[in-house]
Amino acid sequence: MPRLGEIWYFERSLTAPLARPLRRRYALRALPRSSRGRPTVLPSTGEARIVCLADLAGNDLPILRRLVRSEPRVRLIGISRNGADSEHAARCFATLPYTGNFETGAQDCRRGV
Repeated sequence: MPRLGEIWYFERSLTAPLARPLRRRYALRALPRSSRGRPTVLPSTGEARIVCLADLAGNDLPILRRLVRSEPRVRLIGISRNGADSEHAARCFATLPYTGNFETGAQDCRRGV
């Protein structure tokens, strides 16, 4: 089956285990986290249709928001730890609870990829 798009997430993040089951259908890209004195540099989006998975309580959320603001083909899906992160959901195409059935939620959001 051809891959429909890419899913980006930060390595060692809350979203990493949620992305793995989707690898058959989408190309996965684990983004390196920023480290001391070295900011995160995102790869070029090119022509790919991209969905970024973001922990709504994570430190990397602002850089993904900036990417979505500058790249109209990129969608941001926020993952909530407790379902109460509505204030952090700005600029998200969709939000999903971490404890929910992620594969079902991903199917519902396929239109974004």
